[in-house]
Amino acid sequence: MKKPLYIVPILLCLSIVLTGCSDRWQSKVYLSKQNPTNHRIIGEFSSLEECRDASLNYLKGIKVLDTGDYECRKNCNYDYALDKYNCDKTLH
Repeated sequence: MKKPLYIVPILLCLSIVLTGCSDRWQSKVYLSKQNPTNHRIIGEFSSLEECRDASLNYLKGIKVLDTGDYECRKNCNYDYALDKYNCDKTLH
């Protein structure tokens, strides 16, 4: 039995809408507190706690936990005209 083709677009649209409703937390890790230009964006996470854990684990993994730092930024979008991220909130 064939499934109706209209189901696929409906499910796709529904998943986009539901995903868009949740907050996204982006981890920005600074390899040195003294040099904020030396940073990495290591990923997006569904909660602040996941973002913090991933940031700390990354700093531990590269052995700069004492000298590095991180930010967790909420719902960031990249602005190509300004060449920077715009975020709703930034937390440590």
